[in-house]
Amino acid sequence: METQAAYPNLPDPAEAAASARRAQVLVYTRGPATPRWLLVATGLWATLYTASFAAGDWVQIGAQLVGAALIGAFVAYQQKRRGVVPSMSAAPTPIRSAFRLWLLVYGLSVVAVVVVFIGVNWWVASLLAGVALPLVTWDYERRYAIAGRQAEAEAGIESAAEPGAGE
Repeated sequence: METQAAYPNLPDPAEAAASARRAQVLVYTRGPATPRWLLVATGLWATLYTASFAAGDWVQIGAQLVGAALIGAFVAYQQKRRGVVPSMSAAPTPIRSAFRLWLLVYGLSVVAVVVVFIGVNWWVASLLAGVALPLVTWDYERRYAIAGRQAEAEAGIESAAEPGAGE
């Protein structure tokens, strides 16, 4: 290759592409562990948020604003910890599949909570939300870890030790 001869210090293109692919995978797989308090926080948030719909208009508006602020604060916290918020559209296929499954299960959980809220009672729906959201989140974390190991194997990366518990 003429370019290689003219510039002998250039890396091999195939090697550079493989290195870039490994780096792209690592962005998704080697972030800090999810903190342990996240499951408890999501359960409490889901319970209180769902219960707020049984209250008056001002309580609902306040709960939605507080909920949005908490979600924004958590995203900012995660971005600071990871240094980046990876895009799911650019994620390796196994991780993208785990994310899509999470969206489907989360959406079905929300539908179930709404049906129970309308058909049964607000407090039963609140309890269901408080249990379902942490379980869905826990399952997603588990599936994401499996998908991350698969993506690393596909990229030729030696997997790290089994992920431990969060903080």
